[in-house]
Amino acid sequence: MIKVGAAVAATVAVMTATGHASEAQAAWSRPFQPLPTGQVGLGVQLAASPWAPGSVIAWESGNQVLRVRRIGPGGSRGPVRTIGRSDEPSLVAVDRRGVATVVWFDAADHSLNARRLSVSSRLGPVLRVAGPALTGDYPYRSARLAVDADGDATVVWAQIEAIGEERLIGIGAGAVHARRVTADHRLGPVLDPSHAGDLDVAPRVAVTPSGRATMAWVRTTAGVSTVVASRIGPGRAGAVHTVSDPTHPPHLEYSSDGIEVTSDPAGRSTVVWRTGGGPGGPTAVAARRLRAGGELGPTRAVAPLGAAVGPIHALADRAGRVAVLWYRQGDAYTIEARRLAPRGGMGSLQTIAGPSEYLSHPDATVDSTGRVTVVWASGINGKRHVRVRHAAPGGPWGPARRISRRRAADILSPHVVASGPDDLLATWSRIRRPNSVVEAVRR
Repeated sequence: MIKVGAAVAATVAVMTATGHASEAQAAWSRPFQPLPTGQVGLGVQLAASPWAPGSVIAWESGNQVLRVRRIGPGGSRGPVRTIGRSDEPSLVAVDRRGVATVVWFDAADHSLNARRLSVSSRLGPVLRVAGPALTGDYPYRSARLAVDADGDATVVWAQIEAIGEERLIGIGAGAVHARRVTADHRLGPVLDPSHAGDLDVAPRVAVTPSGRATMAWVRTTAGVSTVVASRIGPGRAGAVHTVSDPTHPPHLEYSSDGIEVTSDPAGRSTVVWRTGGGPGGPTAVAARRLRAGGELGPTRAVAPLGAAVGPIHALADRAGRVAVLWYRQGDAYTIEARRLAPRGGMGSLQTIAGPSEYLSHPDATVDSTGRVTVVWASGINGKRHVRVRHAAPGGPWGPARRISRRRAADILSPHVVASGPDDLLATWSRIRRPNSVVEAVRR
């Protein structure tokens, strides 16, 4: 027997055979503002753990001040905490207990720092992951963050030395680094898998719940570019594996968003990258699995050559299934997806959204049961809506649904995270001159 309170909508969500609420009936909340009233929200970042209730939102509130707060599973909002100062978006990750790790580049000396936010919203000490001598030149530097179930974090970043007028012409040298930040606020050694003479850029990292980290990046040696990967253990970097083959070289035009890595609990890592010809040419998507023992599987042609591929998402679930999603921009915009089975087989190529005159870059998440959720904004001339689609583990994609307000608006940067089998939080920025307002919905 199910009791329905007066505050519950008249339509009761029906549970499917997978244990999820029916996509046609599951209710999203009305949009609410997750930030304090009147607060500017720039560079919004969301994070959650599939095993811990609630989410964490981080943003730059103007004047390079980074702030963070917790959003409870019922939409409750915790106190706002000031993390530090930065002119770039921060990185956030949440462990199984709900403790958040925040990483950012300092606005003053460009050092790379980390700080933790407890479940009770208490801030830990600021930890300097790397000084300015190891962080390189803006705007080419990049960092990524992943945490394991116990809260040990692995931070990877690129140290890029730019050349030319105002250091904006090109990259003269590049190296990648990794460092562990333990749950009890200790720093491991800086690990340097780069070699002299290599140009290493676009590092990515994934961590299994047990703490096995895999780092992937693009390496150029003697003019030849490859995708490479290395296991990152406590205090050491493992052997560097060449992941891409000569028929699937990385496409470097937008290398910072053209590579991803994801890992499943069994220790299998899947590296996904954009491949194709030179700048401006057609692009495709390729993937390759690095097994727990270090053996490489076959290269998979995930998407054929076609219009320019934008940001790639790769999401592994507990069973080892990997959902790959990407964005294409040509004569029309599309969002496409394909699944990889645990043993490496591929599902059919699917179009999630479009073709359309405009689609924003999508965001995607996978929950603890393996259900994938993707959000994006569609529309033109400032009249846009945020839409969502779900796919049950191994099942088809459900219909697209609008989750933003009925009245269209100038909407940018949708995000989504999962903090439980039926607990999702999505946010976006709605432009209201002269500033923007961050809105959120939960389910």
